[in-house]
Amino acid sequence: MVKQPTVISLFAGGGGSSLGYKKAGYKELLAVDSNPLSCVTIKNNFNFQVLDKDIRTISTSEILETAKIKVGSLDVLDGSPPCQGFSPAGRRNADDNKNTLYLEYIRILTEAKPKAFVMENVPGMAQGTHRGVFNEIFQALQATGYTIRCKILNAANYQVPQYRKRIFFIGLRKNQVPQFPNPIAPCVTVGEAFKNVKNKTYYPNDEKNIPVYEQMQWSKGAIETVDTETLKTHIPRMVKNKNYMFNKIVVKLNPYKPSPTLCHLLINFGTGTLVHPYKNRLITIEEAKRLCTFPDDFKLTGTFQQQWGILGNAVMPMQMYHIAETLKKQL
Repeated sequence: MVKQPTVISLFAGGGGSSLGYKKAGYKELLAVDSNPLSCVTIKNNFNFQVLDKDIRTISTSEILETAKIKVGSLDVLDGSPPCQGFSPAGRRNADDNKNTLYLEYIRILTEAKPKAFVMENVPGMAQGTHRGVFNEIFQALQATGYTIRCKILNAANYQVPQYRKRIFFIGLRKNQVPQFPNPIAPCVTVGEAFKNVKNKTYYPNDEKNIPVYEQMQWSKGAIETVDTETLKTHIPRMVKNKNYMFNKIVVKLNPYKPSPTLCHLLINFGTGTLVHPYKNRLITIEEAKRLCTFPDDFKLTGTFQQQWGILGNAVMPMQMYHIAETLKKQL
């Protein structure tokens, strides 16, 4: 009988990577995240242990004891340290103290000594002024003794109906060279993803209990861009900070292509707000789940904005499935 590979997820978010590992046949032992809503989401959808703590306060021994394993016995240490400080879809801030949380991931990696690791982040850390940070991370990972490879992968090449580029670091012990999954063609389109979707999203605090997709009515015709005044008129409850208003905020989805990147902020810098390809409204949470390859029955909690944030911050489950499947063959 083949041993079921084990995984622990640090900075686990709402469980996107966990879904990928589960589909690939892994046994997740533990997830760690400091966001209470993310931890509730994981608890509502999985049956493994969750540590709701700031990783800077957690020792490696506590992680191993909670997971009931010894040093060196874990197969995969997974993690997605916060990346907003490096992302072009947010306010880049090189001084954000969250930017250095990758050091906590490396600390636990060094002490836990898993057979392999997977670390995900935005490609912005390897570009422009942040290139030095990328080099620091790569060198720090190399110093752990693992054979390291990193590559920017587009989720659209791995059965995710969304153009979404992320950088993945993979490391293996025993001088093995990590392999990445081959791209899969053709891409899944928005039209295919939305087929037979059942919408039921509501604003949790709306006294009238009107579905969000009925509230967000737009003028007739194809919407490519919406100016600030139109945005104020049609989605006032979403506009809280005028700094998020730019000339091109709303993108009408093309049913014959994958979606642009679904960002963690609904009102964002060009690609965060997505309009249905056939209807004059924003997409719903159910449709956003389809674009992110989360199952229809995946339970999200919180406000519309918070649920959107869970999806926008997540590792895409289907992309992680293909990475985990390829890695499993090398373990």
